[in-house]
Amino acid sequence: MLDLTCPNVECKRNFKIYRPEKPGMVKITCPGCKQAFQFRIEAQQSAVDHSADPEKTVTLDQTPDDIYRFSCPHCGNNPITAPVKGKNLIKATCKNCMGRISLVIDRPAPATELGDGEAVCDFTFLDEDAPKINAVLRVFTKRRFLPDVKVDFPIVKGSYFIGRNDPDNQPDIPLNGDTTVSRRSVQIEVINGKNPGECLYPFTVIKATNPVTVNGKRLRAGESVFLNFNDRITMGKTELVFMAENGK
Repeated sequence: MLDLTCPNVECKRNFKIYRPEKPGMVKITCPGCKQAFQFRIEAQQSAVDHSADPEKTVTLDQTPDDIYRFSCPHCGNNPITAPVKGKNLIKATCKNCMGRISLVIDRPAPATELGDGEAVCDFTFLDEDAPKINAVLRVFTKRRFLPDVKVDFPIVKGSYFIGRNDPDNQPDIPLNGDTTVSRRSVQIEVINGKNPGECLYPFTVIKATNPVTVNGKRLRAGESVFLNFNDRITMGKTELVFMAENGK
Protein backbone atom coordinates (compact mmCIF):
# COMPACT_ATOMS: atom_id res chain seq x y z
CA MET A 1 0.00 0.00 0.00
CA LEU A 2 1.07 3.61 -0.64
CA ASP A 3 0.23 6.54 1.65
CA LEU A 4 -0.61 9.66 -0.37
CA THR A 5 -1.66 13.21 0.50
CA CYS A 6 -3.93 15.27 -1.75
CA PRO A 7 -1.97 18.27 -3.13
CA ASN A 8 -5.11 20.44 -3.10
CA VAL A 9 -4.41 22.99 -0.33
CA GLU A 10 -8.13 23.10 0.50
CA CYS A 11 -8.26 19.33 0.95
CA LYS A 12 -4.92 17.83 2.06
CA ARG A 13 -6.60 14.49 2.66
CA ASN A 14 -4.46 11.47 3.44
CA PHE A 15 -5.47 8.24 1.69
CA LYS A 16 -4.05 4.90 0.63
CA ILE A 17 -3.88 3.17 -2.74
CA TYR A 18 -2.55 -0.15 -3.97
CA ARG A 19 0.90 0.22 -5.50
CA PRO A 20 0.71 0.20 -9.34
CA GLU A 21 2.61 -2.60 -11.00
CA LYS A 22 4.75 -0.15 -13.01
CA PRO A 23 6.56 2.95 -11.63
CA GLY A 24 6.25 6.41 -13.19
CA MET A 25 3.59 9.14 -13.45
CA VAL A 26 0.13 7.91 -12.47
CA LYS A 27 -3.17 9.79 -12.56
CA ILE A 28 -4.98 9.41 -9.25
CA THR A 29 -8.28 10.92 -8.10
CA CYS A 30 -8.50 12.11 -4.49
CA PRO A 31 -11.43 10.42 -2.69
CA GLY A 32 -12.04 13.64 -0.74
CA CYS A 33 -12.19 16.54 -3.21
CA LYS A 34 -12.61 14.27 -6.29
CA GLN A 35 -9.86 16.13 -8.20
CA ALA A 36 -7.39 14.19 -10.33
CA PHE A 37 -3.64 14.72 -9.93
CA GLN A 38 -0.45 13.27 -11.34
CA PHE A 39 1.67 11.38 -8.82
CA ARG A 40 5.14 9.96 -9.42
CA ILE A 41 5.42 6.38 -8.22
CA GLU A 42 8.99 5.41 -7.53
CA ALA A 43 10.29 2.00 -8.48
CA GLN A 44 9.83 -0.56 -5.76
CA GLN A 45 12.92 -2.00 -4.21
CA SER A 46 13.69 -5.51 -5.34
CA ALA A 47 12.14 -8.07 -3.02
CA VAL A 48 13.80 -11.21 -1.76
CA ASP A 49 13.26 -14.12 -4.13
CA HIS A 50 10.71 -16.47 -2.51
CA SER A 51 10.29 -18.77 -5.50
CA ALA A 52 11.93 -21.67 -3.63
CA ASP A 53 9.93 -21.13 -0.43
CA PRO A 54 6.96 -23.36 0.50
CA GLU A 55 3.59 -22.33 -0.86
CA LYS A 56 1.54 -20.11 1.47
CA THR A 57 -2.25 -20.11 1.78
CA VAL A 58 -4.55 -17.07 1.85
CA THR A 59 -8.18 -17.62 2.89
CA LEU A 60 -10.77 -14.98 2.01
CA ASP A 61 -14.53 -14.69 2.45
CA GLN A 62 -16.61 -14.74 -0.73
CA THR A 63 -17.30 -11.36 -2.39
CA PRO A 64 -20.36 -10.50 -4.52
CA ASP A 65 -18.31 -10.03 -7.73
CA ASP A 66 -15.98 -12.98 -7.02
CA ILE A 67 -12.91 -10.76 -7.55
CA TYR A 68 -10.30 -10.64 -4.78
CA ARG A 69 -7.43 -8.26 -3.99
CA PHE A 70 -4.86 -9.28 -1.40
CA SER A 71 -1.24 -8.69 -0.47
CA CYS A 72 1.43 -11.29 -0.98
CA PRO A 73 1.88 -13.39 2.20
CA HIS A 74 5.59 -13.74 1.36
CA CYS A 75 6.74 -10.15 0.82
CA GLY A 76 3.66 -8.14 1.84
CA ASN A 77 3.75 -6.00 -1.28
CA ASN A 78 2.50 -6.01 -4.85
CA PRO A 79 -1.27 -6.50 -4.25
CA ILE A 80 -2.66 -9.29 -6.40
CA THR A 81 -6.01 -9.19 -8.17
CA ALA A 82 -7.64 -12.57 -8.73
CA PRO A 83 -10.90 -13.11 -10.69
CA VAL A 84 -11.89 -16.48 -9.26
CA LYS A 85 -15.07 -17.15 -11.35
CA GLY A 86 -16.73 -19.63 -9.03
CA LYS A 87 -13.65 -21.65 -8.06
CA ASN A 88 -12.90 -22.50 -4.44
CA LEU A 89 -9.13 -22.80 -4.90
CA ILE A 90 -6.71 -21.11 -7.29
CA LYS A 91 -2.92 -20.93 -7.53
CA ALA A 92 -1.06 -17.64 -7.99
CA THR A 93 2.50 -16.33 -8.09
CA CYS A 94 3.58 -12.94 -6.76
CA LYS A 95 5.25 -10.96 -9.55
CA ASN A 96 7.32 -9.07 -6.98
CA CYS A 97 8.99 -11.95 -5.10
CA MET A 98 7.85 -14.98 -7.17
CA GLY A 99 6.38 -16.56 -4.03
CA ARG A 100 3.77 -19.28 -4.61
CA ILE A 101 0.30 -18.65 -3.20
CA SER A 102 -2.77 -20.83 -2.75
CA LEU A 103 -5.96 -18.74 -2.58
CA VAL A 104 -8.89 -20.41 -0.80
CA ILE A 105 -12.38 -18.89 -1.05
CA ASP A 106 -14.63 -19.63 1.93
CA ARG A 107 -18.07 -19.88 0.32
CA PRO A 108 -21.42 -20.39 2.10
CA ALA A 109 -22.72 -23.89 1.45
CA PRO A 110 -26.19 -25.42 1.65
CA ALA A 111 -27.11 -27.46 4.72
CA THR A 112 -25.73 -30.97 4.75
CA GLU A 113 -28.24 -33.59 3.64
CA LEU A 114 -29.24 -36.07 6.31
CA GLY A 115 -28.52 -39.74 5.90
CA ASP A 116 -31.05 -42.57 5.88
CA GLY A 117 -32.96 -42.98 9.10
CA GLU A 118 -32.34 -39.42 10.35
CA ALA A 119 -35.55 -37.48 10.85
CA VAL A 120 -35.95 -33.92 9.61
CA CYS A 121 -37.57 -32.00 12.48
CA ASP A 122 -39.13 -28.56 12.81
CA PHE A 123 -36.86 -26.21 14.71
CA THR A 124 -39.29 -25.69 17.60
CA PHE A 125 -37.80 -24.85 20.96
CA LEU A 126 -38.81 -26.87 23.99
CA ASP A 127 -41.64 -25.70 26.26
CA GLU A 128 -40.96 -24.53 29.80
CA ASP A 129 -42.49 -27.79 31.10
CA ALA A 130 -40.26 -30.00 28.96
CA PRO A 131 -38.04 -32.41 30.90
CA LYS A 132 -34.45 -31.44 31.54
CA ILE A 133 -32.07 -32.54 28.79
CA ASN A 134 -29.05 -34.36 30.14
CA ALA A 135 -26.47 -33.02 27.72
CA VAL A 136 -23.31 -30.98 28.16
CA LEU A 137 -20.63 -29.54 25.92
CA ARG A 138 -17.18 -30.17 27.36
CA VAL A 139 -14.58 -27.58 26.31
CA PHE A 140 -10.87 -28.37 26.58
CA THR A 141 -8.70 -25.26 26.97
CA LYS A 142 -5.06 -25.94 26.11
CA ARG A 143 -2.35 -24.51 28.36
CA ARG A 144 1.32 -24.40 27.49
CA PHE A 145 3.40 -26.75 29.65
CA LEU A 146 0.32 -27.47 31.82
CA PRO A 147 -2.55 -29.97 31.61
CA ASP A 148 -5.61 -28.95 29.60
CA VAL A 149 -8.49 -27.37 31.52
CA LYS A 150 -11.91 -28.89 30.89
CA VAL A 151 -15.16 -27.00 31.51
CA ASP A 152 -18.68 -28.43 31.07
CA PHE A 153 -21.49 -26.23 29.75
CA PRO A 154 -25.04 -27.64 30.24
CA ILE A 155 -27.10 -27.77 27.03
CA VAL A 156 -30.65 -27.43 28.37
CA LYS A 157 -32.94 -25.77 25.83
CA GLY A 158 -33.04 -23.01 23.24
CA SER A 159 -29.90 -22.11 21.30
CA TYR A 160 -26.25 -21.54 22.19
CA PHE A 161 -23.69 -19.50 20.27
CA ILE A 162 -20.08 -20.66 20.64
CA GLY A 163 -17.06 -18.52 19.80
CA ARG A 164 -14.11 -16.42 20.87
CA ASN A 165 -14.30 -14.85 24.33
CA ASP A 166 -15.19 -11.17 23.87
CA PRO A 167 -16.46 -9.06 26.81
CA ASP A 168 -18.20 -6.66 24.40
CA ASN A 169 -20.06 -9.42 22.53
CA GLN A 170 -19.94 -12.46 24.74
CA PRO A 171 -21.12 -15.76 23.20
CA ASP A 172 -23.17 -18.20 25.24
CA ILE A 173 -20.20 -20.59 25.39
CA PRO A 174 -16.88 -18.66 25.23
CA LEU A 175 -13.66 -20.29 24.08
CA ASN A 176 -11.09 -18.67 26.33
CA GLY A 177 -7.63 -18.01 24.93
CA ASP A 178 -8.43 -19.04 21.34
CA THR A 179 -8.21 -16.08 18.97
CA THR A 180 -8.46 -18.29 15.86
CA VAL A 181 -12.27 -18.53 16.01
CA SER A 182 -14.98 -15.93 15.37
CA ARG A 183 -16.99 -14.36 18.18
CA ARG A 184 -20.09 -16.29 17.13
CA SER A 185 -18.67 -19.10 15.06
CA VAL A 186 -21.17 -21.95 15.54
CA GLN A 187 -24.58 -22.58 17.09
CA ILE A 188 -26.12 -25.54 18.91
CA GLU A 189 -29.91 -25.72 19.14
CA VAL A 190 -32.20 -27.95 21.18
CA ILE A 191 -35.37 -29.06 19.38
CA ASN A 192 -38.15 -31.58 19.90
CA GLY A 193 -37.80 -35.00 18.36
CA LYS A 194 -40.56 -37.19 16.99
CA ASN A 195 -41.06 -39.10 20.23
CA PRO A 196 -42.19 -37.57 23.57
CA GLY A 197 -39.21 -36.39 25.58
CA GLU A 198 -36.84 -36.90 22.64
CA CYS A 199 -34.49 -34.05 21.81
CA LEU A 200 -32.30 -33.36 18.80
CA TYR A 201 -29.25 -31.12 18.65
CA PRO A 202 -28.63 -29.32 15.33
CA PHE A 203 -25.07 -27.97 15.08
CA THR A 204 -24.65 -25.15 12.52
CA VAL A 205 -21.53 -23.29 11.38
CA ILE A 206 -22.30 -19.56 11.25
CA LYS A 207 -18.88 -18.18 10.33
CA ALA A 208 -15.51 -19.92 10.26
CA THR A 209 -12.31 -18.73 8.63
CA ASN A 210 -10.42 -21.66 10.17
CA PRO A 211 -11.80 -25.21 9.85
CA VAL A 212 -14.63 -26.49 12.04
CA THR A 213 -14.87 -30.29 12.15
CA VAL A 214 -17.23 -32.84 13.70
CA ASN A 215 -15.58 -36.24 14.10
CA GLY A 216 -12.94 -35.16 11.60
CA LYS A 217 -15.37 -34.02 8.90
CA ARG A 218 -15.11 -30.34 7.99
CA LEU A 219 -18.24 -28.20 7.94
CA ARG A 220 -18.33 -24.92 6.05
CA ALA A 221 -20.40 -21.83 6.82
CA GLY A 222 -24.10 -22.64 6.45
CA GLU A 223 -23.71 -26.41 6.90
CA SER A 224 -25.53 -28.28 9.70
CA VAL A 225 -25.43 -31.74 11.27
CA PHE A 226 -27.27 -33.37 14.18
CA LEU A 227 -24.96 -34.05 17.11
CA ASN A 228 -24.83 -37.39 18.91
CA PHE A 229 -23.35 -38.03 22.33
CA ASN A 230 -19.54 -38.40 22.28
CA ASP A 231 -19.17 -36.47 19.02
CA ARG A 232 -15.84 -34.62 18.95
CA ILE A 233 -15.71 -31.06 17.64
CA THR A 234 -12.66 -29.03 16.67
CA MET A 235 -12.80 -25.24 16.35
CA GLY A 236 -9.53 -23.46 15.68
CA LYS A 237 -7.19 -24.62 18.46
CA THR A 238 -9.99 -25.78 20.78
CA GLU A 239 -11.40 -29.28 21.16
CA LEU A 240 -14.95 -29.93 22.40
CA VAL A 241 -16.94 -33.07 23.18
CA PHE A 242 -20.75 -33.27 23.11
CA MET A 243 -21.69 -35.76 25.80
CA ALA A 244 -24.25 -36.99 28.28
CA GLU A 245 -24.39 -34.96 31.48
CA ASN A 246 -22.92 -37.76 33.59
CA GLY A 247 -20.27 -38.67 31.01
CA LYS A 248 -16.72 -39.09 32.30
